[in-house]
Amino acid sequence: MKAIVVGAGPIGCLMAKRLRDRAFEVDVYEKGPDPRLPASGSRRTYSFNLTLTLRGTGVLEPELRTMLESEGVRCGHRIVHHTDGTLSAHAYGSEPGHHLLSIPRHRVHHIMLDEAERAGARLHFGHECVRADARAGRAVFIAGGDHLVHGQAALLVGCDGAGSVVRHAMSRGGSRLDVHQEYITHGYIELRMPAGPRGQDILVESAMDPDLPAGLHVWPRGDHLLLAQPNRDHSYSASLFLPMSVDDLAVPSFRDLPTAADTERFFRTEFPDIARLFPGTALHFPHRPPASLRIIEAGRYHHGRAVLVGDAAHTMVPFYGQGINCGFEDAHVFFDILDRVRGRHTGDFVPETLAEFTAARVGPCHAISALSRAHLDTLADDTTDATFAHRNRVERLVQEAHPHDFTRLYESVAFSRIPYDRVVETHDRGRRLLYELFRTFDAESQAKRIVEEFGRRVGSSRPAELYSA
Repeated sequence: MKAIVVGAGPIGCLMAKRLRDRAFEVDVYEKGPDPRLPASGSRRTYSFNLTLTLRGTGVLEPELRTMLESEGVRCGHRIVHHTDGTLSAHAYGSEPGHHLLSIPRHRVHHIMLDEAERAGARLHFGHECVRADARAGRAVFIAGGDHLVHGQAALLVGCDGAGSVVRHAMSRGGSRLDVHQEYITHGYIELRMPAGPRGQDILVESAMDPDLPAGLHVWPRGDHLLLAQPNRDHSYSASLFLPMSVDDLAVPSFRDLPTAADTERFFRTEFPDIARLFPGTALHFPHRPPASLRIIEAGRYHHGRAVLVGDAAHTMVPFYGQGINCGFEDAHVFFDILDRVRGRHTGDFVPETLAEFTAARVGPCHAISALSRAHLDTLADDTTDATFAHRNRVERLVQEAHPHDFTRLYESVAFSRIPYDRVVETHDRGRRLLYELFRTFDAESQAKRIVEEFGRRVGSSRPAELYSA
Protein backbone atom coordinates (compact mmCIF):
# COMPACT_ATOMS: atom_id res chain seq x y z
CA MET A 1 0.00 0.00 0.00
CA LYS A 2 1.06 3.58 -0.55
CA ALA A 3 1.13 6.36 2.05
CA ILE A 4 1.79 10.09 1.73
CA VAL A 5 3.13 11.95 4.77
CA VAL A 6 2.80 15.74 4.63
CA GLY A 7 5.49 17.30 6.85
CA ALA A 8 8.97 15.95 7.59
CA GLY A 9 9.25 17.00 11.23
CA PRO A 10 10.16 14.46 13.92
CA ILE A 11 6.62 13.05 14.13
CA GLY A 12 6.21 12.84 10.36
CA CYS A 13 9.54 11.01 10.15
CA LEU A 14 8.51 8.53 12.85
CA MET A 15 5.24 7.88 11.04
CA ALA A 16 7.14 7.34 7.79
CA LYS A 17 9.59 4.93 9.43
CA ARG A 18 6.84 2.89 11.07
CA LEU A 19 4.89 2.74 7.79
CA ARG A 20 7.99 1.47 5.99
CA ASP A 21 8.42 -1.15 8.73
CA ARG A 22 5.00 -2.41 7.63
CA ALA A 23 5.93 -2.50 3.94
CA PHE A 24 4.07 0.65 2.92
CA GLU A 25 5.47 2.63 0.02
CA VAL A 26 6.05 6.06 1.60
CA ASP A 27 6.57 9.54 0.18
CA VAL A 28 7.24 12.38 2.62
CA TYR A 29 6.73 15.95 1.37
CA GLU A 30 8.23 18.93 3.20
CA LYS A 31 7.87 22.57 2.13
CA GLY A 32 11.21 23.63 3.61
CA PRO A 33 14.75 22.64 2.60
CA ASP A 34 16.60 19.70 4.07
CA PRO A 35 17.72 21.04 7.48
CA ARG A 36 20.71 18.70 7.48
CA LEU A 37 22.32 20.68 4.67
CA PRO A 38 24.55 23.65 5.60
CA ALA A 39 22.66 26.02 3.31
CA SER A 40 19.46 25.56 5.34
CA GLY A 41 21.08 27.07 8.45
CA SER A 42 20.23 30.60 7.31
CA ARG A 43 16.54 29.87 7.67
CA ARG A 44 15.39 31.53 10.91
CA THR A 45 13.01 29.48 13.04
CA TYR A 46 11.82 29.91 16.60
CA SER A 47 12.54 26.97 18.82
CA PHE A 48 13.71 25.84 22.23
CA ASN A 49 15.13 22.57 23.45
CA LEU A 50 12.74 19.66 23.45
CA THR A 51 12.17 17.81 26.71
CA LEU A 52 11.69 14.11 26.15
CA THR A 53 10.30 12.03 28.99
CA LEU A 54 9.61 8.34 29.53
CA ARG A 55 6.15 8.73 27.98
CA GLY A 56 7.78 9.63 24.67
CA THR A 57 11.05 7.70 24.74
CA GLY A 58 9.36 4.56 26.09
CA VAL A 59 7.55 3.99 22.78
CA LEU A 60 10.69 4.29 20.63
CA GLU A 61 12.98 1.53 19.45
CA PRO A 62 15.94 0.99 21.85
CA GLU A 63 18.49 1.99 19.20
CA LEU A 64 16.64 5.23 18.46
CA ARG A 65 16.27 5.95 22.17
CA THR A 66 20.03 5.48 22.62
CA MET A 67 20.80 7.90 19.79
CA LEU A 68 18.60 10.58 21.32
CA GLU A 69 20.06 10.03 24.78
CA SER A 70 23.55 10.57 23.35
CA GLU A 71 22.56 14.05 22.11
CA GLY A 72 20.80 15.31 25.23
CA VAL A 73 21.29 16.06 28.92
CA ARG A 74 19.40 14.20 31.61
CA CYS A 75 17.62 16.58 33.99
CA GLY A 76 16.36 14.94 37.16
CA HIS A 77 15.47 18.21 38.90
CA ARG A 78 13.88 21.58 38.39
CA ILE A 79 16.28 24.19 39.78
CA VAL A 80 14.28 27.21 40.96
CA HIS A 81 15.95 30.63 41.23
CA HIS A 82 13.79 32.49 43.74
CA THR A 83 13.34 36.26 43.90
CA ASP A 84 15.30 36.42 47.18
CA GLY A 85 18.38 34.98 45.46
CA THR A 86 18.11 31.48 46.94
CA LEU A 87 17.96 28.26 44.92
CA SER A 88 15.95 25.10 45.49
CA ALA A 89 16.03 21.78 43.65
CA HIS A 90 12.85 19.74 43.12
CA ALA A 91 13.04 16.17 41.80
CA TYR A 92 10.75 15.49 38.84
CA GLY A 93 9.87 12.01 39.99
CA SER A 94 10.49 9.27 42.53
CA GLU A 95 12.25 6.62 40.42
CA PRO A 96 15.77 6.52 38.88
CA GLY A 97 14.35 6.75 35.34
CA HIS A 98 12.32 9.84 36.13
CA HIS A 99 14.20 12.55 34.31
CA LEU A 100 13.76 14.90 31.39
CA LEU A 101 16.06 14.70 28.42
CA SER A 102 16.92 18.22 27.27
CA ILE A 103 17.90 18.04 23.61
CA PRO A 104 18.13 20.69 20.86
CA ARG A 105 15.22 20.40 18.47
CA HIS A 106 17.46 20.31 15.39
CA ARG A 107 19.32 17.27 16.72
CA VAL A 108 16.06 15.34 17.19
CA HIS A 109 14.97 16.43 13.72
CA HIS A 110 18.19 15.30 12.04
CA ILE A 111 18.13 11.91 13.76
CA MET A 112 14.52 11.30 12.79
CA LEU A 113 15.13 12.33 9.16
CA ASP A 114 18.04 9.88 8.96
CA GLU A 115 15.86 7.12 10.43
CA ALA A 116 13.03 7.70 7.94
CA GLU A 117 15.48 7.74 5.04
CA ARG A 118 17.27 4.63 6.30
CA ALA A 119 13.92 2.82 6.46
CA GLY A 120 13.32 3.55 2.79
CA ALA A 121 10.95 6.52 2.84
CA ARG A 122 11.36 8.94 -0.08
CA LEU A 123 11.89 12.49 1.22
CA HIS A 124 10.88 15.40 -1.02
CA PHE A 125 12.05 18.80 0.24
CA GLY A 126 10.92 22.11 -1.20
CA HIS A 127 7.43 20.69 -1.85
CA GLU A 128 4.66 22.81 -0.36
CA CYS A 129 1.24 21.21 0.05
CA VAL A 130 -1.36 23.54 -1.46
CA ARG A 131 -4.39 21.28 -1.79
CA ALA A 132 -5.62 17.96 -0.43
CA ASP A 133 -8.62 15.68 -0.84
CA ALA A 134 -9.08 13.71 2.37
CA ARG A 135 -11.72 11.37 0.94
CA ALA A 136 -9.61 10.31 -2.02
CA GLY A 137 -6.21 10.42 -0.29
CA ARG A 138 -4.90 12.96 -2.79
CA ALA A 139 -2.58 15.92 -2.30
CA VAL A 140 -1.07 18.55 -4.58
CA PHE A 141 2.32 20.16 -4.01
CA ILE A 142 4.22 23.07 -5.55
CA ALA A 143 7.91 22.47 -6.14
CA GLY A 144 10.41 25.01 -7.41
CA GLY A 145 7.87 27.81 -7.25
CA ASP A 146 5.72 26.70 -10.20
CA HIS A 147 5.90 22.94 -10.74
CA LEU A 148 2.82 20.99 -9.62
CA VAL A 149 3.27 17.51 -8.14
CA HIS A 150 0.22 15.28 -7.66
CA GLY A 151 0.14 12.37 -5.23
CA GLN A 152 -2.46 9.78 -4.30
CA ALA A 153 -2.31 7.07 -1.66
CA ALA A 154 -4.38 4.72 0.47
CA LEU A 155 -3.37 6.79 3.51
CA LEU A 156 -2.74 10.55 3.75
CA VAL A 157 -0.97 11.54 6.99
CA GLY A 158 -1.07 15.20 8.04
CA CYS A 159 2.04 15.98 10.12
CA ASP A 160 2.28 19.54 8.82
CA GLY A 161 2.07 21.40 12.12
CA ALA A 162 -0.14 24.12 13.53
CA GLY A 163 -0.95 25.61 10.11
CA SER A 164 -1.82 22.18 8.69
CA VAL A 165 -3.06 22.27 5.09
CA VAL A 166 -4.36 18.71 5.53
CA ARG A 167 -6.48 19.82 8.50
CA HIS A 168 -7.89 22.76 6.52
CA ALA A 169 -8.67 20.42 3.62
CA MET A 170 -10.50 18.04 5.96
CA SER A 171 -12.53 20.94 7.33
CA ARG A 172 -13.49 22.15 3.86
CA GLY A 173 -14.16 18.65 2.58
CA GLY A 174 -17.31 17.89 4.55
CA SER A 175 -15.77 16.41 7.69
CA ARG A 176 -17.74 18.73 10.00
CA LEU A 177 -14.44 19.21 11.80
CA ASP A 178 -14.65 21.49 14.85
CA VAL A 179 -11.36 23.35 15.30
CA HIS A 180 -10.64 25.66 18.23
CA GLN A 181 -7.73 28.10 17.98
CA GLU A 182 -6.60 30.49 20.67
CA TYR A 183 -3.55 32.69 21.14
CA ILE A 184 -2.42 33.00 24.76
CA THR A 185 -1.23 36.27 26.30
CA HIS A 186 2.41 35.21 26.45
CA GLY A 187 4.99 35.02 23.71
CA TYR A 188 8.64 34.03 23.91
CA ILE A 189 12.10 34.94 22.70
CA GLU A 190 15.14 32.70 22.48
CA LEU A 191 18.43 33.46 24.16
CA ARG A 192 21.66 31.54 24.44
CA MET A 193 23.77 31.33 27.57
CA PRO A 194 27.29 30.14 26.64
CA ALA A 195 29.49 27.80 28.63
CA GLY A 196 32.02 29.37 30.97
CA PRO A 197 35.45 30.49 29.73
CA ARG A 198 36.93 27.11 30.68
CA GLY A 199 34.01 25.19 29.17
CA GLN A 200 32.34 24.71 32.55
CA ASP A 201 28.64 24.84 33.44
CA ILE A 202 28.29 28.53 34.13
CA LEU A 203 25.10 28.26 36.21
CA VAL A 204 26.61 25.70 38.58
CA GLU A 205 29.76 27.81 38.79
CA SER A 206 27.85 31.02 39.51
CA ALA A 207 25.78 29.31 42.21
CA MET A 208 29.01 28.32 43.99
CA ASP A 209 27.45 24.91 44.59
CA PRO A 210 29.37 22.01 43.00
CA ASP A 211 26.69 19.59 44.25
CA LEU A 212 23.89 21.30 42.33
CA PRO A 213 22.17 18.52 40.33
CA ALA A 214 21.75 18.67 36.57
CA GLY A 215 18.41 20.23 35.87
CA LEU A 216 16.19 22.62 34.03
CA HIS A 217 16.59 26.09 35.56
CA VAL A 218 13.52 28.24 36.17
CA TRP A 219 13.25 31.88 37.24
CA PRO A 220 9.56 32.21 38.24
CA ARG A 221 8.38 35.80 38.44
CA GLY A 222 4.60 35.59 38.74
CA ASP A 223 3.40 36.83 35.36
CA HIS A 224 6.55 35.92 33.45
CA LEU A 225 9.42 33.47 33.66
CA LEU A 226 12.79 32.52 32.25
CA LEU A 227 13.74 28.92 31.48
CA ALA A 228 17.25 27.63 30.78
CA GLN A 229 17.68 24.13 29.37
CA PRO A 230 21.15 22.54 29.47
CA ASN A 231 23.11 21.34 26.45
CA ARG A 232 25.91 18.78 26.32
CA ASP A 233 28.55 21.47 25.73
CA HIS A 234 27.54 23.14 29.07
CA SER A 235 25.78 25.99 27.29
CA TYR A 236 22.09 26.68 27.92
CA SER A 237 19.20 27.31 25.57
CA ALA A 238 17.11 29.94 27.36
CA SER A 239 13.57 31.15 26.69
CA LEU A 240 11.98 34.27 28.12
CA PHE A 241 8.18 33.97 28.37
CA LEU A 242 6.50 37.35 28.73
CA PRO A 243 3.09 38.83 27.86
CA MET A 244 3.10 40.23 24.34
CA SER A 245 1.26 43.37 25.39
CA VAL A 246 -0.90 44.23 28.41
CA ASP A 247 -2.86 47.27 29.56
CA ASP A 248 -1.67 46.99 33.17
CA LEU A 249 1.48 49.13 33.37
CA ALA A 250 2.61 47.22 36.46
CA VAL A 251 2.90 44.00 34.43
CA PRO A 252 5.98 43.81 32.18
CA SER A 253 5.52 42.84 28.54
CA PHE A 254 7.56 42.67 25.36
CA ARG A 255 6.08 46.05 24.47
CA ASP A 256 8.17 47.53 27.30
CA LEU A 257 11.44 46.37 25.74
CA PRO A 258 11.84 48.46 22.58
CA THR A 259 15.61 48.96 22.96
CA ALA A 260 18.64 46.97 24.07
CA ALA A 261 19.05 49.29 27.07
CA ASP A 262 15.46 48.55 28.17
CA THR A 263 16.13 44.83 27.88
CA GLU A 264 19.35 44.93 29.87
CA ARG A 265 17.66 47.01 32.58
CA PHE A 266 14.80 44.50 32.71
CA PHE A 267 17.22 41.56 33.15
CA ARG A 268 19.22 43.32 35.85
CA THR A 269 15.97 43.94 37.76
CA GLU A 270 14.23 40.60 37.26
CA PHE A 271 17.14 38.15 36.98
CA PRO A 272 20.08 39.85 38.72
CA ASP A 273 21.82 36.57 39.56
CA ILE A 274 22.42 35.69 35.90
CA ALA A 275 22.06 38.91 33.86
CA ARG A 276 25.84 39.21 33.67
CA LEU A 277 26.20 35.66 32.30
CA PHE A 278 24.77 36.49 28.88
CA PRO A 279 27.28 37.68 26.26
CA GLY A 280 27.15 41.35 25.24
CA THR A 281 24.79 40.93 22.29
CA ALA A 282 22.52 38.16 23.64
CA LEU A 283 20.07 40.58 25.28
CA HIS A 284 19.91 42.91 22.27
CA PHE A 285 16.84 41.21 20.85
CA PRO A 286 14.37 44.10 20.23
CA HIS A 287 14.98 43.78 16.49
CA ARG A 288 13.72 40.16 16.68
CA PRO A 289 9.97 40.03 17.25
CA PRO A 290 8.86 37.54 19.92
CA ALA A 291 7.08 34.43 18.75
CA SER A 292 3.42 33.95 19.57
CA LEU A 293 2.04 30.89 21.36
CA ARG A 294 -1.26 29.34 20.37
CA ILE A 295 -3.48 26.39 21.13
CA ILE A 296 -5.25 24.42 18.39
CA GLU A 297 -7.67 21.62 19.22
CA ALA A 298 -9.45 19.55 16.60
CA GLY A 299 -12.66 17.72 17.44
CA ARG A 300 -11.60 14.67 15.44
CA TYR A 301 -8.38 13.53 13.84
CA HIS A 302 -9.53 11.78 10.66
CA HIS A 303 -11.74 12.08 7.61
CA GLY A 304 -11.86 9.77 4.62
CA ARG A 305 -8.31 8.51 4.09
CA ALA A 306 -6.61 11.35 5.94
CA VAL A 307 -5.41 11.41 9.53
CA LEU A 308 -3.85 14.18 11.65
CA VAL A 309 -0.91 13.39 13.94
CA GLY A 310 1.17 15.59 16.25
CA ASP A 311 0.83 19.38 16.12
CA ALA A 312 -1.50 19.18 13.12
CA ALA A 313 -4.04 17.53 15.42
CA HIS A 314 -3.23 19.25 18.72
CA THR A 315 -0.97 22.28 18.99
CA MET A 316 -0.26 22.94 22.64
CA VAL A 317 1.78 25.51 24.54
CA PRO A 318 5.17 24.22 25.77
CA PHE A 319 4.86 24.60 29.53
CA TYR A 320 4.40 20.90 30.32
CA GLY A 321 7.06 19.87 27.82
CA GLN A 322 4.78 17.15 26.43
CA GLY A 323 4.35 18.22 22.79
CA ILE A 324 6.99 15.90 21.31
CA ASN A 325 6.12 13.13 23.79
CA CYS A 326 2.44 13.34 22.91
CA GLY A 327 3.32 13.17 19.21
CA PHE A 328 5.50 10.08 19.65
CA GLU A 329 2.68 8.51 21.65
CA ASP A 330 0.25 9.37 18.81
CA ALA A 331 2.40 7.30 16.46
CA HIS A 332 2.62 4.40 18.92
CA VAL A 333 -1.15 4.30 19.44
CA PHE A 334 -1.82 4.65 15.70
CA PHE A 335 0.27 1.63 14.77
CA ASP A 336 -0.99 -0.43 17.67
CA ILE A 337 -4.50 0.13 16.29
CA LEU A 338 -3.44 -0.37 12.66
CA ASP A 339 -1.79 -3.72 13.42
CA ARG A 340 -4.82 -4.91 15.36
CA VAL A 341 -7.36 -3.83 12.73
CA ARG A 342 -5.25 -5.08 9.84
CA GLY A 343 -4.99 -8.48 11.50
CA ARG A 344 -8.73 -9.02 11.38
CA HIS A 345 -9.35 -7.56 7.89
CA THR A 346 -8.74 -9.05 4.48
CA GLY A 347 -9.82 -5.86 2.71
CA ASP A 348 -9.50 -2.12 3.28
CA PHE A 349 -8.52 -1.58 6.90
CA VAL A 350 -7.74 2.15 6.69
CA PRO A 351 -11.19 3.64 7.53
CA GLU A 352 -11.63 1.57 10.70
CA THR A 353 -8.05 2.27 11.79
CA LEU A 354 -8.52 6.03 11.49
CA ALA A 355 -11.87 5.99 13.32
CA GLU A 356 -10.39 4.03 16.23
CA PHE A 357 -7.40 6.38 16.37
CA THR A 358 -9.67 9.41 16.76
CA ALA A 359 -11.66 7.64 19.48
CA ALA A 360 -8.47 6.75 21.35
CA ARG A 361 -6.62 10.09 21.15
CA VAL A 362 -8.97 13.09 21.16
CA GLY A 363 -9.81 12.89 24.88
CA PRO A 364 -6.23 12.40 26.12
CA CYS A 365 -4.81 15.08 23.81
CA HIS A 366 -7.39 17.67 24.85
CA ALA A 367 -6.51 16.88 28.48
CA ILE A 368 -2.76 17.44 28.07
CA SER A 369 -3.39 20.63 26.10
CA ALA A 370 -5.43 22.02 29.01
CA LEU A 371 -2.77 20.92 31.51
CA SER A 372 -0.04 22.59 29.44
CA ARG A 373 -1.83 25.90 29.50
CA ALA A 374 -2.52 25.72 33.24
CA HIS A 375 1.09 24.77 34.00
CA LEU A 376 2.30 28.25 33.04
CA ASP A 377 0.91 29.51 36.34
CA THR A 378 2.67 26.71 38.23
CA LEU A 379 6.03 27.40 36.61
CA ALA A 380 5.75 31.17 37.07
CA ASP A 381 4.72 30.93 40.73
CA ASP A 382 7.68 31.65 43.02
CA THR A 383 6.47 29.47 45.89
CA THR A 384 8.84 29.79 48.83
CA ASP A 385 6.42 29.69 51.77
CA ALA A 386 6.73 26.93 54.37
CA THR A 387 3.16 25.68 53.87
CA PHE A 388 3.89 24.77 50.25
CA ALA A 389 7.05 22.89 51.26
CA HIS A 390 5.27 20.92 53.99
CA ARG A 391 2.37 19.95 51.72
CA ASN A 392 4.77 18.96 48.97
CA ARG A 393 6.59 16.67 51.43
CA VAL A 394 3.30 15.09 52.55
CA GLU A 395 2.29 14.46 48.93
CA ARG A 396 5.52 12.53 48.44
CA LEU A 397 4.88 10.50 51.60
CA VAL A 398 1.31 9.69 50.51
CA GLN A 399 2.59 8.58 47.11
CA GLU A 400 5.23 6.33 48.69
CA ALA A 401 2.65 4.74 51.00
CA HIS A 402 -0.24 4.48 48.52
CA PRO A 403 1.27 4.50 44.99
CA HIS A 404 -1.80 2.90 43.42
CA ASP A 405 -4.17 5.50 44.83
CA PHE A 406 -2.19 8.73 44.57
CA THR A 407 0.60 9.89 42.29
CA ARG A 408 1.65 13.44 41.85
CA LEU A 409 0.32 14.86 38.61
CA TYR A 410 3.60 15.63 36.84
CA GLU A 411 4.96 12.18 37.56
CA SER A 412 1.96 10.43 36.03
CA VAL A 413 1.94 12.72 33.00
CA ALA A 414 5.64 12.47 32.20
CA PHE A 415 6.62 8.97 33.31
CA SER A 416 3.63 6.71 32.73
CA ARG A 417 1.61 5.50 29.76
CA ILE A 418 -1.75 6.04 31.44
CA PRO A 419 -3.86 8.17 29.03
CA TYR A 420 -3.63 11.85 29.92
CA ASP A 421 -7.36 12.24 30.59
CA ARG A 422 -7.39 9.30 33.01
CA VAL A 423 -4.32 10.76 34.75
CA VAL A 424 -6.19 14.02 35.34
CA GLU A 425 -9.34 12.25 36.56
CA THR A 426 -7.45 10.02 39.02
CA HIS A 427 -5.24 12.84 40.30
CA ASP A 428 -8.16 15.19 40.84
CA ARG A 429 -9.93 12.56 42.93
CA GLY A 430 -6.88 11.97 45.12
CA ARG A 431 -6.05 15.67 45.37
CA ARG A 432 -9.56 16.54 46.61
CA LEU A 433 -9.21 14.01 49.41
CA LEU A 434 -5.69 15.15 50.27
CA TYR A 435 -6.65 18.82 50.45
CA GLU A 436 -9.61 17.92 52.64
CA LEU A 437 -7.12 16.29 55.00
CA PHE A 438 -4.87 19.38 54.85
CA ARG A 439 -7.81 21.40 56.17
CA THR A 440 -8.23 18.93 59.06
CA PHE A 441 -4.62 18.18 59.98
CA ASP A 442 -1.43 20.22 60.09
CA ALA A 443 0.89 19.29 57.22
CA GLU A 444 4.04 20.04 59.23
CA SER A 445 3.35 18.26 62.52
CA GLN A 446 0.76 15.61 61.53
CA ALA A 447 2.20 14.23 58.29
CA LYS A 448 2.01 10.61 59.50
CA ARG A 449 -1.64 11.04 60.51
CA ILE A 450 -2.50 12.45 57.07
CA VAL A 451 -0.84 9.50 55.32
CA GLU A 452 -2.68 6.98 57.51
CA GLU A 453 -6.04 8.72 57.13
CA PHE A 454 -5.63 8.90 53.36
CA GLY A 455 -5.06 5.15 53.25
CA ARG A 456 -8.06 4.47 55.46
CA ARG A 457 -10.37 6.52 53.25
CA VAL A 458 -9.29 5.15 49.88
CA GLY A 459 -9.61 1.57 51.12
CA SER A 460 -8.22 -1.19 48.93
CA SER A 461 -5.67 -0.17 46.31
CA ARG A 462 -6.30 -0.51 42.61
CA PRO A 463 -3.88 -2.43 40.34
CA ALA A 464 -0.66 -0.57 39.55
CA GLU A 465 -0.47 0.98 36.08
CA LEU A 466 2.01 3.78 36.63
CA TYR A 467 5.27 2.36 35.40
CA SER A 468 3.99 0.28 32.49
CA ALA A 469 6.34 2.09 30.08
